[in-house]
Amino acid sequence: MCINFCCSHFSHFMQGLLIGLSQYSCVFNSSFTLIHNCKKTDSGACGLQFSRHEAGVTHVLVTGGAGYIGSHASLRLLKDNYRVTIVDNLSRGNKGAVKVLQELFPEPGRLQFIYADLGDQKSVNKIFAENAFDAVMHFAAVAYVGESTLEPLRYYHNITSNTLLILEAMASHGVKTLIYSSTCATYGEPEKMPIIETTPQFPINPYGKAKKMAEDIILDFSKRTDMAVMILRYFNVIGSDPEGRLGEAPRPELREHGRISGACFDAALGILPGLKVLFSCILIATGSLYSLVYGCISSCRINITLMLFLMK
Repeated sequence: MCINFCCSHFSHFMQGLLIGLSQYSCVFNSSFTLIHNCKKTDSGACGLQFSRHEAGVTHVLVTGGAGYIGSHASLRLLKDNYRVTIVDNLSRGNKGAVKVLQELFPEPGRLQFIYADLGDQKSVNKIFAENAFDAVMHFAAVAYVGESTLEPLRYYHNITSNTLLILEAMASHGVKTLIYSSTCATYGEPEKMPIIETTPQFPINPYGKAKKMAEDIILDFSKRTDMAVMILRYFNVIGSDPEGRLGEAPRPELREHGRISGACFDAALGILPGLKVLFSCILIATGSLYSLVYGCISSCRINITLMLFLMK
């Protein structure tokens, strides 16, 4: 089944979809610094809140939560009363985004930020050992196609290897829900358009190949366990918080590698003669795998809706 849906009807579509689907295993530095939103006098109690499961509270680990999509997902989770732990090494993330979230949600036990490198196995295991996570949203990754061709080993380490470490830690600590952020780059250059769920995946660059490998690892593992997983393949995500609190912060040194946001800015400034928009808002579904061409805010809502579905 293939369904193309417009933005305005998405919430109604998801309600019907969640009712209709019955299977939920789908593709859909050596140390770290911990920052709680707590007063010094109650920091111990605050840390305890993150380290234990609490009835009626869902604790979500958001890797790459200081990044573009990750920070918006964290905002949406916090607005929906989830407990959130952000892990980010800030190599591509925005420290200002974390500060905004901390100021918006200063209550103890709501948000903590951990500065850590997900490529360090000891740090990853320590984070999982000291926190009681109910679910993981794995956004953290370097994500420039052009850069991946120049630094392929960095991409395989950062994407494929780090995802494996996350999966191993989840398995060791009994965390059974994963939402994975993948990419349309896994499709390569399809012979037919539009891309649908049966479109073969033949990535043509290290970024797409690294993501495809991570997908395969996740799916192979989920088949042999009771872990519920969904993989979201993003196309060109764009947009920001309507209230202007968060947004994309592209680094000038990466401008040459290109992003749709950069192309929009260049067109607005007259550097480019114009901008051709090929897609606006399309949802394609098969009941086992979801692919999205969507705005950032909507994609974050989708992440949370699918997480709830997996946890049922």
